[in-house]
Amino acid sequence: MVAWPWVLIWQVTLLCPVLWLIIQTWTDGGQRLGNGLDWIVGVAVLAIVQSGMTAVFPQQAQWAGIAALCMVAALYACSHYMDDSSRRQRLLTLQGLLQVAFIILSLGLWMFQTWWP
Repeated sequence: MVAWPWVLIWQVTLLCPVLWLIIQTWTDGGQRLGNGLDWIVGVAVLAIVQSGMTAVFPQQAQWAGIAALCMVAALYACSHYMDDSSRRQRLLTLQGLLQVAFIILSLGLWMFQTWWP
């Protein structure tokens, strides 16, 4: 997963939500999750950083920690993006269609590889 050239794709994928959050923060100011979730995320970030510093295998823990911190950035960026109800509705519709596609694909593979033969 972290061998060249695949690591470049992985790193760019992790960097995109961070850049998106930076752009959102620069243009609109900071956005909070609310309902006390910011404290939970803050404690999780501290735990991720602490585990990366004190791990038995620090390099692997730091890679996993970087991925987790980028997902925190994605959480905040998506939270700000989902404030608009039409965007939220489109995303939920897309998610539902994607789930139906996975169900059909899964049943098709099961039927032709397991049940049918």
